Amino acid sequence: MAEIQRLEGWRGELRRDSRTTERADRQSVTIIQRLEGWRGELNRHGGEIQMAKTYTYKVHPRAGRKGVVSVVLSGITIILFLGLLTACTVLKGQAGLWAGAVGFSGMMAALSGVIIGLRSFRDRQPSYGFSKTGTIINGIMVAVWFILFCRGLAA
Repeated sequence: MAEIQRLEGWRGELRRDSRTTERADRQSVTIIQRLEGWRGELNRHGGEIQMAKTYTYKVHPRAGRKGVVSVVLSGITIILFLGLLTACTVLKGQAGLWAGAVGFSGMMAALSGVIIGLRSFRDRQPSYGFSKTGTIINGIMVAVWFILFCRGLAA
């Protein structure tokens, strides 16, 4: 505000001077332009001069690739488990060796999903939602497959 009053004083002095030279004219034009620019800034910003503009950036959270792979592996493991459960129920427990192979494959997929999910926490990414979901679901499925295998070995 003090700067504006000082410039207003200079403008008045330059206009009062009858021996205005070309240099003084250029100065007065520059001062008037500056003053008008600042008045515009004052009107736009509610009477306060802002020295620098501020910028805001919005970051959209992105999921890491390994976290998504972990969730996909958990989905595959759940589908294998439900498919094997349905097949064994329909065949009344007489599924045979192929059921054990599918079950072992499901357990390995769940175990690799846990490992990939845990490694995905090392990546710098804004969102760890897929990493958490995949790791938790795969961990639960590893426990389910392990219990199922232990029960099969006991029988």
